[in-house]
Amino acid sequence: MCLLCNYLEGNGLTPKQESGKVKFLCPFHQDNSPSLTVYHKDDNPSAFCFSCQRSWDLVSLIREYEFNDIPKWDGTKRALEKAHSLGMIRTRIEKILPILELPSRIRREALEIATGHYESKMSPQALRYLETRGVSAKMAKELRLGYCPGKGLREMVGKEIEGELERLGILTLNGERMARRITIPNIRNSKVVWLQGRSINDNGCKYLGINGHREGFYGWDTLKRSGIKFIVEGFFDLVPFLANGYGGIALLGNADNNITILAERLAGQDVIVARDTGSGGDIMAGKIIKSLQGLCNVSVISPPSGIKDPNQWATTLGIDSILAEVS
Repeated sequence: MCLLCNYLEGNGLTPKQESGKVKFLCPFHQDNSPSLTVYHKDDNPSAFCFSCQRSWDLVSLIREYEFNDIPKWDGTKRALEKAHSLGMIRTRIEKILPILELPSRIRREALEIATGHYESKMSPQALRYLETRGVSAKMAKELRLGYCPGKGLREMVGKEIEGELERLGILTLNGERMARRITIPNIRNSKVVWLQGRSINDNGCKYLGINGHREGFYGWDTLKRSGIKFIVEGFFDLVPFLANGYGGIALLGNADNNITILAERLAGQDVIVARDTGSGGDIMAGKIIKSLQGLCNVSVISPPSGIKDPNQWATTLGIDSILAEVS
């Protein structure tokens, strides 16, 4: 077996020999039939998932598997040392760590610089829009929201960070991807791990994210708060609950692959799914309930007639109207 197979096996995945190839259930989506094939090529094995249509080498697979869904960048070295001690990675650990840590360090620094820059550029127009969505200036500061004017970021960074910002798609040939958008950083363990921009109007694409695997959740750190946890479908739907001291999670885009991880994190807790109206809300609520049943005390609340989502519910009728449904 190669290093990549050793690593997958060490994480509880069972190899299956099929037509002379080694296959595993893909760890990055719900997989019932092994769709991830490992290719042994010299000392550089790779894996390809025929469902995801994505490929990894050893380093990129470890980085994504260990730190994408629940990023703990500072734990990179400890995780790899543990894997090495268990025989999951037999290559000298010193050869792997520099390759793995450098990109994460640069990415972390680049995201922090971009987030800080956009925070400093928060505009009156953006603040007015945020107020209509129930976000006060104080809360915007606490959540580290910002505004991208479309220029100025490239001029304030060195070549290394500039290159990483280009790889992330934050810097483009024509300026900055999130120009004239509110910027929303996703923060876990006090570190920026993802950044997206939200248009101030509803014309065209509402949200733009950075390149790479999309973060599945927003609000992971708030799960440390005591009491009921709320699950909603978007960032602004989570705002009323955060503003009133509750913890919760907003599912960003299609978060199907991450719901199982969320279920494990919420085991034994009281969870309220505050859904959007429409068929999409019903489908997502159904998936969440199915994943959480037996692990959590889960229930669903729906907006009153004429209200489309929890954010509009709170800004129109007040948070007490929502909490009355919970009790």
